[in-house]
Amino acid sequence: MKHIYDFHHPFEVLRQADGQKVVFCYECQLFHVHFGTISLDLSEMGMKMLTNILVDYLGRYDGVIDPYKRCVEVETPCQGIRLLLSTTDLRTFSELLKGSLSELEQRLRLRKLN
Repeated sequence: MKHIYDFHHPFEVLRQADGQKVVFCYECQLFHVHFGTISLDLSEMGMKMLTNILVDYLGRYDGVIDPYKRCVEVETPCQGIRLLLSTTDLRTFSELLKGSLSELEQRLRLRKLN
């Protein structure tokens, strides 16, 4: 089985927690996003789009439906891929993506200073 990361490319783990990880490849300029059983490769624009989509859905459904029932069908920037998430998932996933984008911005700023 081929590993999803090309170890010849420089990459950094931006966020990692239980069943969640975001890795950024500096060579490919891609985010490798893992959330439970979901695995997506996204550009920076795709990350921002998905984050906005998750926040939008969370605003619509938070407090309206059972927070643990996976019944919110979420469009993604990846053609033909939709996710079935709960509002708890929406919150956790959006925080993972926002935190990863913020972490990358900080690391890039530090690289420019050095």
